Amino acid sequence: MKLKPYYFVAFILLSCFVNAQENKEPHVCYPPTIDRSMRKDVGESENFTQLIMATGTEAYTQSIHNVIAKWQTGSYSNYRIGTAPGLQDIRGGQGLNSSAKYTGGHSYEELRISSLALGTTFNIGDTFYITMDNGLATEWTSPSLQFQWEDLGISSNDINIIVETNYGMGGFGPYTSVEETKMMAFYDLVNPIVKDVFGPPSRNHDINIVNDSFASGVNIYYNGPNQISSTFDLNADGDLDQPRLMIHELIHAYRDNVGVSSNSEWHYEPVLNGFEEGMSEAIAIIVMDNFIELYPSFFSGDEFKIHWNHSRGMPFSWDYDFQNNEQIRSKDYFSSDIATGSHWLRYGTGATAFRKMYIEDPEIFKKFNTEYYNRLNADHTLTPNRDLVVDIFETITTEVERTPVGDWINAQKILDCETDIEKKVFMLTFTNLGWDSFTQDNRMFFLETHQNGLEWKWTSSDQNGITEIDDSATSTEKWGWTHQLNNTSGQFTTIQDWDNVQYGASKSIVNDYHGLYDGINLSGPYQGANPYYSLDGLTYDSSGPFTRDLMQNQTYSVGSEMGKRALAMGSQQMYTSTANDANFWPPGIIPDRKITDLNQSGLYRWELDFFDTAGAGVQSSYFRLLGDDFIAIQGVFGGIYSDTKDLIEGKLIIEHESHSEEADVMINNNSFKTLRTWASIPEIDVNRQGGRTDRQYSEPGKTHAIYISDDCTEHKIDFRTIGYGDGLDGVQMLLYKVDDFDDIIFTETANLSLCPDEEANFSVSNNFPDILNDDSRITYEWLDPSGNVVSSDKSFEILSILNSDAGTYTLEIDFFGCQISKTVVLNIENCSSDSEPDSEPDLDNIGDVLPADTLTPNGDNENDLWNIENLEYQSGNTIKVFNRWGVKVFDVTNYESGTWNGESTEGGSGLLPAGSYYYAIEYVTQGGIVKTITGWMYINY
Repeated sequence: MKLKPYYFVAFILLSCFVNAQENKEPHVCYPPTIDRSMRKDVGESENFTQLIMATGTEAYTQSIHNVIAKWQTGSYSNYRIGTAPGLQDIRGGQGLNSSAKYTGGHSYEELRISSLALGTTFNIGDTFYITMDNGLATEWTSPSLQFQWEDLGISSNDINIIVETNYGMGGFGPYTSVEETKMMAFYDLVNPIVKDVFGPPSRNHDINIVNDSFASGVNIYYNGPNQISSTFDLNADGDLDQPRLMIHELIHAYRDNVGVSSNSEWHYEPVLNGFEEGMSEAIAIIVMDNFIELYPSFFSGDEFKIHWNHSRGMPFSWDYDFQNNEQIRSKDYFSSDIATGSHWLRYGTGATAFRKMYIEDPEIFKKFNTEYYNRLNADHTLTPNRDLVVDIFETITTEVERTPVGDWINAQKILDCETDIEKKVFMLTFTNLGWDSFTQDNRMFFLETHQNGLEWKWTSSDQNGITEIDDSATSTEKWGWTHQLNNTSGQFTTIQDWDNVQYGASKSIVNDYHGLYDGINLSGPYQGANPYYSLDGLTYDSSGPFTRDLMQNQTYSVGSEMGKRALAMGSQQMYTSTANDANFWPPGIIPDRKITDLNQSGLYRWELDFFDTAGAGVQSSYFRLLGDDFIAIQGVFGGIYSDTKDLIEGKLIIEHESHSEEADVMINNNSFKTLRTWASIPEIDVNRQGGRTDRQYSEPGKTHAIYISDDCTEHKIDFRTIGYGDGLDGVQMLLYKVDDFDDIIFTETANLSLCPDEEANFSVSNNFPDILNDDSRITYEWLDPSGNVVSSDKSFEILSILNSDAGTYTLEIDFFGCQISKTVVLNIENCSSDSEPDSEPDLDNIGDVLPADTLTPNGDNENDLWNIENLEYQSGNTIKVFNRWGVKVFDVTNYESGTWNGESTEGGSGLLPAGSYYYAIEYVTQGGIVKTITGWMYINY
């Protein structure tokens, strides 16, 4: 019974077995607007190839976000930007690689800043020119250019996709006409689907798809030249090998120059990658799913004919609860380059978070872009930041998974955008559910997060590494560093979460694996700074490249790949297997790295300690489901835990809000498993089987879990929005923290004080009526003061009360087998009986106010306005209404019954969302007595 520090478990469903998950290869989208160094400082030494006269040159501006020059053939040596042809009083000369086909884009804000340094004041609307020098005594000068704002997101905007057949890049030739035809066949069909899901692009513009050696295995979008760098690859079926990735980059092209991952100069900055990349990956998956529905015969093979729940290499939807942990917080998706696999985890969890939003509201991305573009159109100085993005979501929607959207976003670690500058443990896990076993391959890394969230390499202005600086910063000295924590010893301990008892002996960790190069096991890492050298490899140059060595760590080499560098981050793998005969993959694993025969099923914690010789030890904990109950699992399984106690006892009612009632699930060792009608559903559509007749899915949608403790003292509820499940079996793996559940509250009618012959109304309400009101497993019995059952409904009335009706009425609620009791006292007042039938009411004997428990402002003239009986006879009132998170949404003094339609008085626009609301009514009787009544009411439409 203690407070337990931990992170959630890091699971990745990337099966090592072909029969459990076919899509194994990671297809990674690199940062969408990275600068691939087509430009070089004038005067910098380089062996240029022979310059060829450039042709097809053009220059243009795009709103205030971009100006660029492009050409189709030949080359230029440098360019400059000035207020007149040939001048460089806005931006000084900039060198170009001989293979470049564009200058790279510059925003107005970037050029405004550079012009100030050159003594020029440069404003929006001022005329300027780009001068291109080809080194052959001739120059090309652009027509006069101006930055002028262009409204973004106009509904008629479209993207025109062009597969480039005139040139390639990075040594690749242009696409052939055959390749162009095959790629355009896909783009022509998929582009309208993107627009339907994402809304119109920011601008009406062309996108060039260029064959580029730098994009092998990845796709890259360059917003400056409006170019997607890609390659042409076919799979064994003759289909395009990476259609989802093609869509992903198209999403970046839709936002173009105003991507969310942008800084104040509208250049790429990774801080908001969780939003930009997460949305792009989510939409790519959604569009692929829709594409297969519309065009099931487009692909020849079966590989892509599935329900798209996640992409290859990033299957993190079905176990998202276990993935949503602190270790993925970062300002940069590629904080460790690709050394740890954390980029897979970040893309997968980012996509899953935004798919949850989409499942709840399929218009969410169009709403976001509309609001985003509208704000940029209204304020041309606005640039993206996290507060802006969150505020937009709070404007367009209210909640996700029944949580206020701002709070929900903050709870998704992939959207955190912050970095703790400290050492930490990262663990990447591959889980397999097949072959009658339940196995994991766990890869542990001891990392240190540095400035800008970097974990793989960073830069300092001194050789001792005391002062870290940005890699692009100007400094007298610059020293490059790579991962320094290899060879750190550690300890791996398994804890039974339900009783906090250790299972088995701790195992030693040696963070000692550094990778292979040409079959040579590298000895690194090099524990010291790498200097920045000029390209001759001999002269120190702070403006030169970060030196590195692709061969042995302890040797130097000269040229563009030089210096000392550890090739890969250190890690050690631990494996578990639960089966009658422990089945490990890959074979040949040494015993010290095995954990076997965890036949007692339950929720475990893996505690990883690293003993840092240069500072305090570092520990992280990860939850893990283990045990033979989870072999060949179907349906739903998971864990439940608490910060304040070990053993969680009781049951769960886990249901899909589009399905009917299902059986209780008993909790065992803080874990559970159950079959559900909406999980592991056999797929009968051959166009969704992916070549596997045994493929199963979950039904995407909203689910809830009601927790009832074994002593019936706790009744709580939590919510999850789910996708299609794991890659083959349609399984959902959930992790609940019982402390985060919402209490289920039943509120009875306030005590009544009435006159003889008046009507008495008794009722009970709850704070989740859309889920609980019609549940057959919740029953009600009202008992009169004599103990007789007078009603089995949630509410009943006595049409004309007698003095003998006075007393205490008891409501017995059977809540999934637990008893909840409520009481209401009926007082009979000594009211005057000599009033005429049509006279004014006896104000001294008016009963208590009676608020309606339902408000349905849908225009059907029934409960469209909130009525509060007897309120008009009181001398004053103050009414406050709160949502179920305690946020005030309505506050009024001297309310007139029947005037509120459910619109908030506390900011925002439109009617409040459907849901339960808590009211507090304070009123003053005609006799001057102050009374307060509280309860729950429900808004529905």
